[in-house]
Amino acid sequence: MTKGGYRANNKVECNHLFKPKWRLGKTAAIRIPAILKDKLLDMAKYLDNKPIKKVLSIDIVKEIENNIELNKRTFELHNETVKLNRENNMLTHINEDLRKQLDEISKKSQCQIAIEYFEKYLKSQNLNMEELSKSRKGSKKHLLFEVDQWLKSQDSNNA
Repeated sequence: MTKGGYRANNKVECNHLFKPKWRLGKTAAIRIPAILKDKLLDMAKYLDNKPIKKVLSIDIVKEIENNIELNKRTFELHNETVKLNRENNMLTHINEDLRKQLDEISKKSQCQIAIEYFEKYLKSQNLNMEELSKSRKGSKKHLLFEVDQWLKSQDSNNA
């Protein structure tokens, strides 16, 4: 009586050391383009896990075609997402630039408004710049002249 080891009969079923990796039975070597090797092997493994009746039916072909279409659509959606992200980044930069410009305009407007109100105040007090510029330093009138000069310098710096 023999114990263990390879059996004399060459049939796969008789060799107790060999366990087939494929459920569907015998395998065959084929020549295919190397670029397709991994994809076809994945498809074969997928089909090997299905019931035999289902593998032989047309439904599995439809399922594979649907899978291919879903992969194509996923790729298209990914590309569209990348494109939308680029556009979003571009619009964000434009928005930041516009906000900076608006802030600058706002600062300009504040200086101009201050100058206008200051001039209205001077007119309401019957004061003119010539008198204020000639007044003694340290006096209230001279301080008004200095305020006017400061406002105009701020306005010219923002321009």
